Amino acid sequence: MRFASLLLSFLFAAFGVSAQVNPQCPIVSVNGPFGIPQRGEPIPFTTTVKPIESKLTFKWTVSSGTIAEGQGTSTIKVYVGPNDANLTVKVEVGGLPQECVNVASETVSDLVGNLPIAKKIETFSLPLSSVSDKRFQDIADTVDHDPTSQLFIFIPADHIVRDALTKRLYRAIHDFDPLEDHLRRNSHRG
Repeated sequence: MRFASLLLSFLFAAFGVSAQVNPQCPIVSVNGPFGIPQRGEPIPFTTTVKPIESKLTFKWTVSSGTIAEGQGTSTIKVYVGPNDANLTVKVEVGGLPQECVNVASETVSDLVGNLPIAKKIETFSLPLSSVSDKRFQDIADTVDHDPTSQLFIFIPADHIVRDALTKRLYRAIHDFDPLEDHLRRNSHRG
């Protein structure tokens, strides 16, 4: 009897080990889109397999819209219709070990048909001191005349440039300098 229970324990332990996911399995993920998609433009999605395996296959499916290009590759572009509110993109990666997870997906909500058309307002070159206050005021006026507008600013990582740009835009939009206002308010306390 003792031998039988030892044998059963061994079988259950062996089964438990074989049912676990291989820690050497690559991780499959889907990324896309970055930023606001332009209306009528294809939306890009890319799958990443880390660490990279050789001889992989990719089978993409979409919940709405159509795959414009890239089926069978690691990157696709998807066109969505004007009434498509959500999009789920799924990829099945072939060529991975059988015990590995080989599916990933990403969902994008509030798609292009429901978003306003993104437009570039301005581009600046450094140094910022060469940019006139009028150009900053034009940005503020553009944002101010559309109550549904959202302003996205892409700036370099340099904190000095970021702070100077933020200060000038804030001054143009709110018609005052937050640092000067803070100093003015705190100078009356002393």
